Amino acid sequence: MLAITMLSDKMLKKGVEEAKFANIGGYLMKKNVGGIDKVLRLIIGFVLLLVGLFMPLSTGLRVGAFVVAAIALITAFTGF
Repeated sequence: MLAITMLSDKMLKKGVEEAKFANIGGYLMKKNVGGIDKVLRLIIGFVLLLVGLFMPLSTGLRVGAFVVAAIALITAFTGF
């Protein structure tokens, strides 16, 4: 925990904005999803969600589309 605090202090001293970091489970994580990446993940996520809902697919492909869509949308919204 002390190392994480020291790491955070070093980053803040270097001028890194605190909003770009999140304390998740005691670990300091940097948001690494940029603007274009976020938009692409949102588009891919929504397209795969629609494909999973409305295309005649087998159960395995449908579940796969939903899983990939969920991952893309969650990472787009959280930034991780």
